[in-house]
Amino acid sequence: MVAVVWIGGPPGAGKTTVARLLARRHGLRWYNADAHTWEHRDRALAAGHAAAARWERLPPAERWSAPPDDLLAMSLHHERGPMIADDLRALPAAPLTVAEGTPVTPGVAGADDRAVWLLPTPEVQRARLAERGLRPGVAELYRLLLGEIEAQVARAGARVLAVDGRRSAADTVAEVEKLFADALAAGPVADGAAERARLLRYANRATVRQYEGFYARPWAVGSAADAMASFICECGDVGCTAQVELSPADFPAHRPPVLAPGHAPARRPAVSGRWQAEVMCRSIKTLRPPAIPEDATEEEIRAAALQYVRKVSGFRAPAAHNREVFDRAVDAVAAATAELLDNLEVRGARAAS
Repeated sequence: MVAVVWIGGPPGAGKTTVARLLARRHGLRWYNADAHTWEHRDRALAAGHAAAARWERLPPAERWSAPPDDLLAMSLHHERGPMIADDLRALPAAPLTVAEGTPVTPGVAGADDRAVWLLPTPEVQRARLAERGLRPGVAELYRLLLGEIEAQVARAGARVLAVDGRRSAADTVAEVEKLFADALAAGPVADGAAERARLLRYANRATVRQYEGFYARPWAVGSAADAMASFICECGDVGCTAQVELSPADFPAHRPPVLAPGHAPARRPAVSGRWQAEVMCRSIKTLRPPAIPEDATEEEIRAAALQYVRKVSGFRAPAAHNREVFDRAVDAVAAATAELLDNLEVRGARAAS
């Protein structure tokens, strides 16, 4: 397992906001379990899970009018925890990951000082869920999950941070930072704004896949182009808290970064010469999962393009009179590679983007 700190709790606890701000401030990878909901449901279906299959078969109105035990079973609350652990094992060893979600249970995360559960009072949860305008069945499931998680955490003797409405989001983040002080100090964490921006892109791409997974269901109405989602500003500034409203269908697969108005992209480390960055020294390699643990970055795509142009031209660094044509070739190969990765289909599914 990679280095992880865990934040659990029911819907309405504020765990997503806390994890997002922690990740940005400290240079962590943010794993948001909600973004993997449909991937996990597909795994459950492939494994023949009866409750998952029933949930897909039922019309939406019937799903949410099911008895409480059936609602809990069809939520896959217990089944998704091990799937989260499998996802985390597939991530790179660094940096430290903050994993948050309702299916994060003590059975998966443990009950040590690297895990905390945010538990709202019923009144706080009810008020927060009311702001979302949820249908009654969904609100009922979320209320059931509060009770289920409270019982699991109590049995494990796990650490709890009560959410009673008296703390602001910033205050809650500060409390969680205190609880995770040793883990945050031990790291590892992102090195520099460019690496932070790359981690934010990882989280944003997961959001895109969440919407794509939903609209791929046979019962879903519309498409990702009809939706609007909140994406993290990818400027890489540790103090930035901005989010960008964007249709998932319009999310740029590789570039440019998603930025809030007035925010600038993260600056790359200074290097001695345009092509002397460390990433440019890598050999060409397969640039799609599962050969790599996550989508290829713009830097990796351009590094591969550079290596190709160097190979076919026979020049590691072109002379001044060849610089323009050399650079145009690198741009063209990088663009073609990005388009290829965006449109590849792997075993019947689009390559991750």
